[in-house]
Amino acid sequence: MARSSLAEMTGDTTFARYIPDPHPETLASPEKITRHVLCSGQVYYTLLRARDQNKMDHIAISRLEQLCPFPYDLLSQHVDKYPNAQVIWAQEEPLNAGAWTYVAPRIRTLMNHSPGHEGM
Repeated sequence: MARSSLAEMTGDTTFARYIPDPHPETLASPEKITRHVLCSGQVYYTLLRARDQNKMDHIAISRLEQLCPFPYDLLSQHVDKYPNAQVIWAQEEPLNAGAWTYVAPRIRTLMNHSPGHEGM
C-alpha cells in the first residue's frame, strides 16, 4: 500500500488538483480494470486499504483534490486509460451531505465527452 512520507510534503512541492491512481504492478492491466473510483480526501486511504486487503486488482482509485473548478482538463486526459471501467464516485457522507451533488453532473459531462465512455 502506498504511504505518504514526510519528504513528499517538504521542499519543492505543489498542490495537485487531481491525483490519478499510480497503477501499481499489483493491479490488473488497464483494459481489465472494471471500476475507476473517484474520491476526495481521506476516504481514499480507506478505499486503498480495502482494495489491498481484499485483493481487488480490477479497481483503480483516483483522487480529486480540487472540486471547484472541476479539473476536467486533468481527468479527461486520464479517464480513457481504463476503457472498460465504470467511473464511480465514493464519499463517506450521505449523498445529500457530501460533494456528490456537485460532482455528479460534472462526471456525467466528462463521460459524455470521453471517446471511450460515451453513453455510459
